Amino acid sequence: IDYPREITKTIPLPPGGRADFMVRCSNVGSTQFSALTRDTLTVVSQGSDITRVDARDGITSSAVPEDSKNGTNLLNAQVTTDLTSWQPASYPDYLQSVMEMPPSDGCTCPFVLKGYGDTSRMNGKTYRSGNNFQHTTYLGAIVQRELVGIYEHSYHQHIYPFQLVSGFEETEYFHYGDWHDTLLDEDGKKSSGVTTWVIRYQTTDIGGKMMVHCHNTMHADHGMMAKEYVRDMMADVGGSCECDIFGPISGAGLIEDDVGQVTVMGSVKEEAAKEEVDENGGSTISYCVAVVTSCAAMIVSLLLD
Repeated sequence: IDYPREITKTIPLPPGGRADFMVRCSNVGSTQFSALTRDTLTVVSQGSDITRVDARDGITSSAVPEDSKNGTNLLNAQVTTDLTSWQPASYPDYLQSVMEMPPSDGCTCPFVLKGYGDTSRMNGKTYRSGNNFQHTTYLGAIVQRELVGIYEHSYHQHIYPFQLVSGFEETEYFHYGDWHDTLLDEDGKKSSGVTTWVIRYQTTDIGGKMMVHCHNTMHADHGMMAKEYVRDMMADVGGSCECDIFGPISGAGLIEDDVGQVTVMGSVKEEAAKEEVDENGGSTISYCVAVVTSCAAMIVSLLLD
């Protein structure tokens, strides 16, 4: 992997995407940064002085880096120097390259992101909670996903970052072998006609549910979201992959209470609520009525506000 990488054009960071960038000024002038059509940052170079202008509130700040020992202006001293190539000394297991490793048998599955509003879908399906999964894998598998529609929707997956393997033309920003967890390429289809990106990763040591979705939250909320399941077992004891399930899963490698249970943020587990009600001498029915009444009161209050 080649770092640092010179970027002279658009930085195609998707919603929720992350990358470290450094701005180096070699001439007098200014550079404007914007995101989602909004100006976010202006960098102005005035001789040896760099001024940062915050586009939101007009705050400016100046800094002239100097060598404290001899007073040398470090900006002028370093601006024409080529940056030193760099890469991490080591990588964790889940970031070991899988570029030359073929996907495990049955572990190549599609994800098609398509639609807007009420038609937002992944593989033609809207999200369903509980024991409903699109694909399954297992620990140690080399997993490959073929992504369609990421020129207009940002694909994001939890737990495991993925490596860019094939199906696209390299740019200043996107290179084969790069690692991401969110991917959007608005210009790719326009420039090359490419519609399918191939990504790959290895499920190293974390089993259980894995969410995948469009990282535009409005699209995800309308149903462009899905679950995969990483079975907590290896291939030598029967681990296997399955694509396009679109329904419940069962069998070996499922983590206890991890498949069908639906947890609502801020909710109270049924057992705990029942015990609390019984201790107070009430009934489960009256407790549920109280909760529903409370929620209704909150909704009315919000509407009145």
